Amino acid sequence: MRITKKWLAPVAVAALAGGSLAFGPAAMAAGGATCAEDLGDTAIDGGIVVPAGETCTLGGATISGGIVVEAGGWLDATSIEVGGNVEAIDAYGVSIDGSSVGGDVSVYGGDRGGFAYLNDLDVAGSVAAGGVDVEITDSSIGSGLLTQSAHYVELLRTSVTGNADLVGSPFGAVVAGAIVKGSLTVDGSQHETLIGATADGEPEAWGNQIDGDLVVTGNTGNTRVAGTNVTGTITASGNDAVAVFGAGNTAGAVEGEYEGEDPGEAGGGDQSIAVTVPQQAAGELVWALDGTSGLVDLGVAESLDDRFAATGEIVPIRVLDTRVGSPSWSLTAQVSDFQAGGETISSSYLGWTPEVRENEGGAVAGAAIDSGFSGGDGLSVSRTLVQANEGHDRGESVTGAGLDLMRAFYPPLLPSGAPFSRWASFLSWGGGGFGPAPHLPILRKATMTSLTRILSPRRLVAALAVAILSIGIAAPALAASEEQEASTSVSWGARPDDTAQGEGRPNFIYDLEPGGELSDAILITNRGEEPIELSVYAADGKTTSDGTLDLLPSGEESTELGSWIAVEQDEVALAPDESASIPFDLAVPADAQPGDYAAGVVAAMRVEGGDGLITERRLGSRVLLRVAGDLAPALEVSDLQADFSGGLNPFLPGSASIDVTLTNTGNATLVGGADLAVSGPFGWAARAVDVGEIPEMLPGTSLTRSIAVTEAWPLVLFNADLRATGDVVVREGAVPPPTATVTDEASTQAWAVPWTIVAIVQIIILIVVWRAVAAKRRKRAHEAEVARAVEKALAASRENETAAV
Repeated sequence: MRITKKWLAPVAVAALAGGSLAFGPAAMAAGGATCAEDLGDTAIDGGIVVPAGETCTLGGATISGGIVVEAGGWLDATSIEVGGNVEAIDAYGVSIDGSSVGGDVSVYGGDRGGFAYLNDLDVAGSVAAGGVDVEITDSSIGSGLLTQSAHYVELLRTSVTGNADLVGSPFGAVVAGAIVKGSLTVDGSQHETLIGATADGEPEAWGNQIDGDLVVTGNTGNTRVAGTNVTGTITASGNDAVAVFGAGNTAGAVEGEYEGEDPGEAGGGDQSIAVTVPQQAAGELVWALDGTSGLVDLGVAESLDDRFAATGEIVPIRVLDTRVGSPSWSLTAQVSDFQAGGETISSSYLGWTPEVRENEGGAVAGAAIDSGFSGGDGLSVSRTLVQANEGHDRGESVTGAGLDLMRAFYPPLLPSGAPFSRWASFLSWGGGGFGPAPHLPILRKATMTSLTRILSPRRLVAALAVAILSIGIAAPALAASEEQEASTSVSWGARPDDTAQGEGRPNFIYDLEPGGELSDAILITNRGEEPIELSVYAADGKTTSDGTLDLLPSGEESTELGSWIAVEQDEVALAPDESASIPFDLAVPADAQPGDYAAGVVAAMRVEGGDGLITERRLGSRVLLRVAGDLAPALEVSDLQADFSGGLNPFLPGSASIDVTLTNTGNATLVGGADLAVSGPFGWAARAVDVGEIPEMLPGTSLTRSIAVTEAWPLVLFNADLRATGDVVVREGAVPPPTATVTDEASTQAWAVPWTIVAIVQIIILIVVWRAVAAKRRKRAHEAEVARAVEKALAASRENETAAV
């Protein structure tokens, strides 16, 4: 049957729904409202009418009745609940997303054409459309589906409880991921008819399940069927270009003319089970600055008793990760020393406090780093700004950091008599992460040379503070505002391209023999609004002391895996939304030692401002290589130290801090954990302390951990015993080495003296001693007084005797 007259649609809808035609405008609008604007999330008792030529926008609305869209009207609805029907006759269009309809949906266009876009829609009744573009995606239809003379039809990942009839579509019909409990008929399509198939006949990412019959008749143009299971009969007849059957079809029977592969036999049994599982895209890791100004202003430094101090914030950084499997990622930073006329100012004086401000991607802020004013490295070594662990949510995160710069008054910051000085600093941003699944790193790097007039040490610190964080994080600090805004709007993504080495990969993973070679490619996409030019190269990877992955700074020569990778194209220019696949070759030296190696293939942008400031930003993908041969995993525990801190109350526990260094001394990447036991003398108050997981450690790298122990009792001695375990990382499909787990352990002690009790005992002892000494002195004084009295008495007695004579 071919129905081409649009005015027959209401009859067809009634027949499909098995109900009456009691949903005209008057019935639907009774007790309702007119919608010619944005009504938002209102609750309406009754129906809605969209007047002719008007647009109605609904978001979160609840409508107890139905919706009528009059001629030329447009309904744009998201997350709504409709109790009745949705009817649009001669309408411009209907778009409904993430909603439910308690009745039927009927959309028929007029002379202007129009559209019916139904996405993530739950329809209790039937759907009918004609004379419009029809796209039905991720939806559920409780009864039948009929399209008549629709411009084109796309039925994707949708279930239909009744029959689905797609009739007379001049620009074709596409059915993929459909579950039809009745029969599916595609008749009179005049361009392409693709049922579970691509245009070249390969199975689509989503197959179809038809519980009834599949009828493909009267179609012209390219007609393809693949990946479709039909419980009943497939009928292919009258097609002007014989239907071509591809792989993956099954059927109870086949009738008519077709070419290609014969369908397999339909499965037996009384019930078929179908589920639509989307094929996940490879995804990518993308970064951008969350702002339009590259200036990081720390203001004017404040003069304190013994130092200058300034504070501020970096420009927030936005990270979007849509990669398959949600592997871990991290963003790290490092600032080099500042040079001035032979004098050096350490970048350790700069510290920060990272903060995750928006978090839909499972990001975790890095640890706060104090300024090294009173000791420590500050940001002079690689530090983690933010990271996300394996299995994190696929989404976007925004991270910022408060900055803290402190510098002593003396020694002088500049040689005396130098009114001008040229300062240079280097800021390195790098990305990495840990866990069994490797990841794409985020990488950014910057160098800076700018002329600054020095008026006083106080103003110098303020100027220096601005210079430090304006490099690399955004546009040149002294450049024009237009240049700043253009620079900060730049954004691009990178991921392994789909090649013979694999598809849908979040990173590059290889196993090669010494002397082995391979070719691969990285896909780089411009996600910004302006054309960009990038350089492409490889660099060795390393693990930082806090356990994140970083790459060698720009200008530092790679000596291992990074030097074995040759990029075919070292520069690429991309228009907005343009992608380029950059091939590279990996050649392992014949004398390469067995074991694990890490590197990154990066795309970098250099921006040079008129003031001499040079910014280099890098984004790339991690490369992991295991060279075949004997794996010799080894783990060493060293520098285990404990420090106890007690309170004033001797009857309450104190706390302890335990520092330890773990070093991967073997040739295999390790991941594992550690067990820490603490106790007093003779095993008193023994208990286990959670250390957490040991992140993935590359060969030759060290990890420093500081473990806080609460409820540590002051029992004179505090004992700590740590046992670390490292498991060799075994990639999917690889054979575990003979020695897959290694361990090492160490012990240490610290004084845990209850000083309050000691002090009290000392005071008591002093009092006792004092009282004893005082008593002895009193006794001696008394004895001396008695002796004097006796002597005096004897003397008086002698005088009396002499007088008597």
